[in-house]
Amino acid sequence: ARTAQEIADTYTQQLTGAEAGLVANWDFDRITGSQVEDISPNNHDASLASDITAPQSIKHLGQGLDFDGVDDSVLLPLVTTETSTVTLEAWSQWDGTDTGDANGMGILNVGDSTTNGYMLFLNQVAAGQSKIGLNINGVTTLMTDYTVETGQWVHIAGVLENSTWRLYADGEEIAIISGDPNSDPIAPVIEAVIGRGGSSTTPIVPFSGKVDAVSIWNTARTEAEIQADMNHVLSGDETGLAGYWRMDEGTGGILTDETANINHGTINGATWVDTAADISGNQFIIEENQPIAGTLNVTDLDGDTVMFSILNQ
Repeated sequence: ARTAQEIADTYTQQLTGAEAGLVANWDFDRITGSQVEDISPNNHDASLASDITAPQSIKHLGQGLDFDGVDDSVLLPLVTTETSTVTLEAWSQWDGTDTGDANGMGILNVGDSTTNGYMLFLNQVAAGQSKIGLNINGVTTLMTDYTVETGQWVHIAGVLENSTWRLYADGEEIAIISGDPNSDPIAPVIEAVIGRGGSSTTPIVPFSGKVDAVSIWNTARTEAEIQADMNHVLSGDETGLAGYWRMDEGTGGILTDETANINHGTINGATWVDTAADISGNQFIIEENQPIAGTLNVTDLDGDTVMFSILNQ
């Protein structure tokens, strides 16, 4: 029997499926056809009734880290040394600050971004607008035309498969490079970093904004795999997952790796923030005859009374 405190501690959080005493949990993020996966190890999968429409995915954001664009970072161990198949993924929200570095703003860097390894970054191209880029061995190997606006949450993924790199934004391929000598990475030899590039001794290209749900894989993930997982919590034991930082701690100076590889990170300056969308004063409009199903969890961080209404217009 769960206590009131246990319920209060988890009712707004995604479960991992490994919680003690959990018999079944259907988060409706893993639906194949009409089958709804039970994320517990008990495999109590369910089936949607014929008259129920499968729900649409919603970005899973809860807690995250805010980086100041000056010297904030999270230092990780050397998570991977892969040079043939690797995938980097992260949610990020640029706050529009011009950090003054023409080489961009590092979001996720594996190795020393000046000489080896690989880095996902944003590069400001105009006031309030930036582009997604990929740095290999200290060289900007791939710049995209995909524009990221100030305050926009975007899921970014970089995938290497046998000298071919692909970049994805919100699960859609936006750029590819193959056969270029600059696209073959030198094996990373130092730690990974979230929130900037360089290394622990030569920090460069700091990111200004929020980062959430970072993962590094020793496999080349497909577009379908990225789309299937980008909006829900991973269990941590997925095949090829080298490191996964869910960023739901909300406090403390250690960023926990949810895999068995124990690639925990040290937070330097970055602050914990709520990354859930602010829906104050907003409206959700559903088209006529469009079914909608799900759960609305509402918490006011300031302690004010929460009010919402459903109108038939």
